[in-house]
Amino acid sequence: MTQCTALSKLPSLDSKSEALHVKCELDEHSDDSQHAQMLRMEDERGGGTWARWDSAGNATIGFLSWCDVTDEGEGEGCGLFKSHPAGHSWEFVDPTLEALSNLLAGDVPYVFIPNDRYPIRCDDEPVSSPEEA
Repeated sequence: MTQCTALSKLPSLDSKSEALHVKCELDEHSDDSQHAQMLRMEDERGGGTWARWDSAGNATIGFLSWCDVTDEGEGEGCGLFKSHPAGHSWEFVDPTLEALSNLLAGDVPYVFIPNDRYPIRCDDEPVSSPEEA
């Protein structure tokens, strides 16, 4: 299964904050259901702050408790909120991250670390700078 790829720009919540760009973290679902992205993990409260929006641009931000379902095989807990639609977080793949992983694994010989002039290989072994290569 594949993760939903819905993107949205939510308006600022007040005069001190900027608009939020969000990407749905749920499994693929119908366009008439809400999309969701976790904004802040709040493990001490047993959940997180989530932005939820629909295709019409209606949005809410609020606290949602963690889904309490665990993967029987791996023992991994679902990283989504309780009563989320569609599959659990271990049941689907984020196509954006999958594409980036494939690109980095095969097509890019090195990756720059922000604010560092030396690259690292995808396997984390240091290599010389591009000028020296």
